[in-house]
Amino acid sequence: MKFNKIILGVLTLLFSFTLFSCSESEKKPEDDTTKTELKFKSAVLVSVEGTSDLNIKASVHGEKGVIYAVLSKEDSSPAASAIVEGKNFVWADHSVEGQALEATISDLEAGKPYYAFFVIKHENVFSDIVRKTATTIEPDVDKGEGTAENPYKVSTIEDLEHVGTGPYDTYNLDWNADNTYYILENDIDLTSKYGENKESWTPIKIGRESVFDGNGHTITGVYISTTSTTNLGLFEGINIHGMVKNLHVTNVRISSNGYVERPKIYDASLEGEKKYTSTNADGTAQGIYVGALTGDCKGSIENVHVTDAVLKVEGSRVGGLTGRLYSDEGTACKINKVSVEATIEGVSRLGGIVGLIDAKSKTNFETPIVTNAYFKGTIKGTTTFPTEDTYIAGEYLGGFAGYARAFNASNIVVDANIAGERHVGGVVGFLQFNTNVPDHNSIIKDCLFKGNLSINIGTNMGPVVGNRSNSNATTENCIATGYYLSSSIFMKKEEQVMFDNLNSTAKFGEAVEALSKEWYAQHLPSLDLESIFVLDENSFPTLR
Repeated sequence: MKFNKIILGVLTLLFSFTLFSCSESEKKPEDDTTKTELKFKSAVLVSVEGTSDLNIKASVHGEKGVIYAVLSKEDSSPAASAIVEGKNFVWADHSVEGQALEATISDLEAGKPYYAFFVIKHENVFSDIVRKTATTIEPDVDKGEGTAENPYKVSTIEDLEHVGTGPYDTYNLDWNADNTYYILENDIDLTSKYGENKESWTPIKIGRESVFDGNGHTITGVYISTTSTTNLGLFEGINIHGMVKNLHVTNVRISSNGYVERPKIYDASLEGEKKYTSTNADGTAQGIYVGALTGDCKGSIENVHVTDAVLKVEGSRVGGLTGRLYSDEGTACKINKVSVEATIEGVSRLGGIVGLIDAKSKTNFETPIVTNAYFKGTIKGTTTFPTEDTYIAGEYLGGFAGYARAFNASNIVVDANIAGERHVGGVVGFLQFNTNVPDHNSIIKDCLFKGNLSINIGTNMGPVVGNRSNSNATTENCIATGYYLSSSIFMKKEEQVMFDNLNSTAKFGEAVEALSKEWYAQHLPSLDLESIFVLDENSFPTLR
């Protein structure tokens, strides 16, 4: 009996202790109990093969809790509340109560470490924070092979900077200047890196047998400010048999004072034009070629359009498209279907399309080297005085070419204001005979000029050609319409006139009736108004 009482006492004590324990457990804060249940079953951050993406995954034990996750570039220690809020992180997301979280995070920097922080929240209680890290992969990028069938692919500013420069270490490629093909994959805006108070663009190269295909895309923001004597433009040069095609270039700003032309004697004691002589002063002409697209072209340009260009150069050989067009090694370089809208200022040899056109001996001119070109803008030649008794005249200015020797041109349309000291032409400023190709007679065919011409010190100005030393050159269907001539010698007059000669005098020809599609078909028969040019509201042709 006594033993039974003892047993009963023990059982009573144990039962009482159990009740007491349960009671104490129920009195514990609920968040402590909950927190012991808020545990991660998994939390993972991994890189995705072949891309710079990251995969992030997390799941909970049981059915309680919302998973919150953030991604950061910094290996910090964020508070649970900051993770839930998800602000100021590279990426943030959360799951549904009791469910897993899974996502792919894109647009990350390749080859960089990233840090993920996870926390579970349930009824205002947080789990412990879990940290994971992973490094994004440098993806295998197909940049092409540089062949005609598989050109090098240009899609970033860095890509463009390496065109024609040789080793491209980022992709372990050799982007040669010669015999290499490039294609533009998308529009490129250079203004994030280049511009006023930023960097100055370093011109790239198109070498022999090389092609840069713009693929219909646009390059914006070519900014160059320099004293350099290298050729200036988006491209430094297009070499023999090289080509740039299917490209739009806009927002071009080029300025340079790196050119000094050979000065001439200035005698202030003489009157008027006599102050300016042609006697060469001592000094050597040194210089550059400047164009919105390229400084120098010995190859071809096809279907290229320049807009919003401002070229201000204290020098010579400046063109809206190319500073120089030079036929070399027997093959004439070619320009077709180009348009330029620009403001051009310089000393001499300034042209809306080309500053200087020239050719080496034995050049073949079987076909026109310039066809279907349109310029709209302003050209200004400024005389500078390096010393008190020497000067460099603002001369040789033309809406198409400033100074031209051996060439053929057809379907040239100019809408411009051109002002200089002398040798100013609506189409060509000065046309010179080229002794290197004595058998070739330059031809300007089917050209149209509209605008204002003015000169200050000379008498050589004309609506087609300002002056010439090439008596063998000919024009066919060259027309000036609605232009305005002014100088100290010429009378001011506005008329629509037709010229079929190269006289540098300002005489006016036969009046032209109202312009129309039928009129162009009769007088400028090769001007294609169906697929290349289109008439504006004033019945003036512009390039489509």
